[in-house]
Amino acid sequence: MNILFRMLNKLTQAVGMLSFCAMCIIIFFQVIARYVFSNAFAWPEEVARFFFIICTFASINYCMEKDGHLRLMILPLYFKNCYNKLFDFLYLLFMIIYQALAIYMGYELTIKIYRLQMKAVTVPLPLYLVWVGILFFTLLMLLVSAGRLWNCIVGKYPKNEDK
Repeated sequence: MNILFRMLNKLTQAVGMLSFCAMCIIIFFQVIARYVFSNAFAWPEEVARFFFIICTFASINYCMEKDGHLRLMILPLYFKNCYNKLFDFLYLLFMIIYQALAIYMGYELTIKIYRLQMKAVTVPLPLYLVWVGILFFTLLMLLVSAGRLWNCIVGKYPKNEDK
């Protein structure tokens, strides 16, 4: 199971970096086309937005895997290690609930988009493909959170007590 998570982590890193690089290249192309050649295209902005969405969700998953995401730290700092395990448990539980709701609602929306056969305006891309990517990375976030919650229950999370 650990090997699967490492492979998914590598996939997340690769997709995040590739989508970021593709987005930068497309935006650079659009800037050159607009300001140097005075000929702006419509498709780069829409395609860059799709890459931005995928890059964002892949990066969120990567940050959660590395425990580098933002979270509320005022209460644990105020109580100074008295209730840190409780705060970690509640934080992870709320993350799992949020991600499960996001997957459920995103799935319903993806099915509606698929049934309506919605396509992007400037490129012949079915919009449900972008939503499938969002669902995939949200599912990976849910798996990471569930693993962290399990580690919190058995006493292995967080790895460093100084966090």
